[in-house]
Amino acid sequence: MNKRAIYALIGMIAAELLFTCLVFRFIKGGFHSDEIWSYGLANSSGQPFIFQEPGISIDEGSPEDYINLHQWLPGDTLREYITVQPEERFDFGSVWENQKLDHHPPLYYLLLHSLCSLRPESFSWGFGLAISLVCLAVTQVFLFLTARLLMSDRLALAVCGLYACSQGALMTFTFIRQYSLLTALGMMLLCFTARYCTGGQLRSFLFTALPTALALFFTHYFGLVYAAALTACLCLWLFARRRIWEGLACGFSMLGAAGVFLAVWPAALRHMGDYPRTGEGFLSGLGQLWQLISEAVTGMRLMPALVITAALCLFVVIKRRSAAVGIVPVIIAVTSLCLTSAVVFVSDIDAMGSAAVRYAFMLLPSLMLLLVMLCSKALEAFPKLQPTIGRVCAGTAALGLLLSSLLSGNRSMLFINKPVSIDAAEVTRGAVCEAILPEGEEWKLTCLAGVFPYADKLFVTTSDRLADDLPAIDAEGPEYILCFEELPGCELIGELAVCNSRYYLCRRA
Repeated sequence: MNKRAIYALIGMIAAELLFTCLVFRFIKGGFHSDEIWSYGLANSSGQPFIFQEPGISIDEGSPEDYINLHQWLPGDTLREYITVQPEERFDFGSVWENQKLDHHPPLYYLLLHSLCSLRPESFSWGFGLAISLVCLAVTQVFLFLTARLLMSDRLALAVCGLYACSQGALMTFTFIRQYSLLTALGMMLLCFTARYCTGGQLRSFLFTALPTALALFFTHYFGLVYAAALTACLCLWLFARRRIWEGLACGFSMLGAAGVFLAVWPAALRHMGDYPRTGEGFLSGLGQLWQLISEAVTGMRLMPALVITAALCLFVVIKRRSAAVGIVPVIIAVTSLCLTSAVVFVSDIDAMGSAAVRYAFMLLPSLMLLLVMLCSKALEAFPKLQPTIGRVCAGTAALGLLLSSLLSGNRSMLFINKPVSIDAAEVTRGAVCEAILPEGEEWKLTCLAGVFPYADKLFVTTSDRLADDLPAIDAEGPEYILCFEELPGCELIGELAVCNSRYYLCRRA
């Protein structure tokens, strides 16, 4: 491998790490409900959901099970939900049990709990960011290794650079959830598969791919879909090349890994059975999701990513019908189509809006690889101008993607506060506070743990119960009020991104 390429990759990763940290620190201010749930599920012992009784699944709770509402709560109640207490350090059994009552496998939460255990009784978004930064570096390394199997080192660096400048990378690694880990593991599995297809040994492939796939399964159930589609493509390709025993070995080995996962984590069967099957508007939902993917990869919804993916696969298969490298773009395309179809099948894309793109984060690096492959093939039609045109196009694309991430793009996934500099946790430190939630949205008490972790006392009510709770609230005279609408006669401190919505923090007159 070219040493210059290695140094360039290291410098690129360092720059992306710095950029991600700066955006996280100075631009992102609010959070998605899933992000605060990451901390609650990882660190709360015996209380996975702060708004309902312990021991009840997230899908089985009812209003009769609600707790910690319509009463004064000590600030410690919220803080202890999202932090590790000294006696709970490295309590992995609690994390395991919490995840049985949630929707996801436990690996990411075990990692987050481990980091938080290093500093008990301390809450910081930096714990989750640290995992994301490691995943960022791993993703870029394996994206480069995959790309250089199919192209030159220079083009492989272009792939990594363009991905680093994309909205998708920024969203993936500033979102404190398991999707950053899923992206890194998915890229690793694709790299091991590409290496095997381009001349690797079966034993080496199985030795690296199977543990990676197992970790993928323990990170998110969509990892099962991704690995299944990838393995199916690989097996069919091996069968077509009359490598029957290798195809059987790959297929049954991956089935074995899935069997081990289900044996160790039988809760997966119930979790996957609980996913709703919408079935309505499938094609329109798939189109919406691919538009979001296109925006994440290129900064624009104008580029139909699905069409480009299909066109590239057709071009490569025709051009390199007998070449082993031709199967890799097909694998990327098929896994992308299968995963996005699964997402649309179990999700309401309309209701989720732009946040639905997080389910496709793991596809974005490989789709950037496909895009660069297509562009490089197109430039081959101009052999004399190719170096100059290539550099100009790559530079222009990188600048465009970077500006798109900074100036336009899907800024909703950054959950920006207004003003950006407002830190509600510090503003309300040691204060008596009140929060008013919309009717029927008691679950949003979870998100308040990130707003009031250092408050002295907190009263949480809902709009339909506010009149009944006013005597108890007024008796304590809260200094700060958080509400989903502006309140008259109250000094506005700022607008906060809380639980995927806009809330208003004000000081009582």
